[in-house]
Amino acid sequence: MRVFVTGAAGFLGSAIAQHLAAAGHEVTAAIRPSRLQQGLAVPGCQMAAWDALHPPESLMPCDAVVHCATSNDILSRDFGAGIDLSVKGTHHLLQRAKAAGVTSFIFLSTIQVHGTELQGTITEDSPIVCETPYALNHYQGEETCRMFTHSWPEAEITLLRPSNVFGVPS
Repeated sequence: MRVFVTGAAGFLGSAIAQHLAAAGHEVTAAIRPSRLQQGLAVPGCQMAAWDALHPPESLMPCDAVVHCATSNDILSRDFGAGIDLSVKGTHHLLQRAKAAGVTSFIFLSTIQVHGTELQGTITEDSPIVCETPYALNHYQGEETCRMFTHSWPEAEITLLRPSNVFGVPS
């Protein structure tokens, strides 16, 4: 399978890209142009410059997209920048993936859309309680994905809400 992974300079994006490549998939690891110019590389992956806010007109051929390039906790402190990346950036990528005939789109969100002091069992049916800009940015990205399910029914769009994730590329 040909997989396009955005945010491949980050903790989860780099780990996902490496794992997929090690499993035998053809992976394009997409990172910001400035990081690519610095020579950042993800082992086993083809590298590509990708600016979510100013992306190329088309997406390179792929079967699936794993979208990890959303606002982190630091970027989310600038409310407008966080919303731009999580909503506009996700919208740009969804448009290009749809036009390219991608059949699988995975959006990495955060469990924090359910609150910051979580206890007990949290399921996808648990109430949404965005208490921080970080959580709200990701929830708005999720809603952008949901919006596309109406105009792109042939695609499988999956939202993932991992917890306890922090770091730099491993």
